[in-house]
Amino acid sequence: MQRELGETLRRMARAEATAGGSREAGIRAARDEFYRGETAKRIAEFHRAEGGPLAASDLAEFSVEVGPALRTNFGRYEVAACGFWCQGPSFLQMLNLLDGIDLKALGHNSAAYLHRIIETIKLAFADRDAYYGDPHFVKVPADGLLSKAYAAARRELVKERAWPRCRPPAIPTGSTACGGRKRRCRSREAHTRYPGKRPTRSTPATSRSWTRRATASRPRRAIQTSTRPWSPGSAASCRREGRKAGWTRSTRAWSRRASGRA
Repeated sequence: MQRELGETLRRMARAEATAGGSREAGIRAARDEFYRGETAKRIAEFHRAEGGPLAASDLAEFSVEVGPALRTNFGRYEVAACGFWCQGPSFLQMLNLLDGIDLKALGHNSAAYLHRIIETIKLAFADRDAYYGDPHFVKVPADGLLSKAYAAARRELVKERAWPRCRPPAIPTGSTACGGRKRRCRSREAHTRYPGKRPTRSTPATSRSWTRRATASRPRRAIQTSTRPWSPGSAASCRREGRKAGWTRSTRAWSRRASGRA
């Protein structure tokens, strides 16, 4: 909640309403309330209590220079902004860079649309950092920066790109999911799609799963209980390692053969 800000805006609105007369007179009254009225007193008191440098006289004497607005055309609109002492002209440069681009055809928030908008903003802000400043102290090439010819030349820097569907990233070398080996794991897709889990019969990368060997005291369970990572070796080595660890394939025929019932 910004209670103080809300109170400030209400005071300025009341000052405008009680001023009467034209719209300009109302704006002047709202401004005077901020720089010379109750708001100014509160700002000065806060600085006095906190050891700040701002005094009531500083606020009362403050004024800004009224200068001509900078303008450009975007489609059928004429857009105006402040001078080069702020970043207002960068918005005009963005509009010049986008002038003539069919943004609707790109699709709202599509990859091509976002690419165009983001690169346009980057170009305009690059010019802001290189050329903008207070015209009283910095020589700004204003006419060149806001010209349509300059925008057309800068627009060529935004390259069109194809946006193929990205593949999922491969498992980093040393991952425990593949035993830390550099050789290609046949179950990479399963590890990528189901991180932290071994491939089972339901995953497309393999058709093997392992369950505990059934004994009289430990019946064969239908769910996985292994935490051993999937071996990237051959099928024979997988079966050999599984037998050593007391595992058997979870197919009915294999279970019968392993238990001697086949």
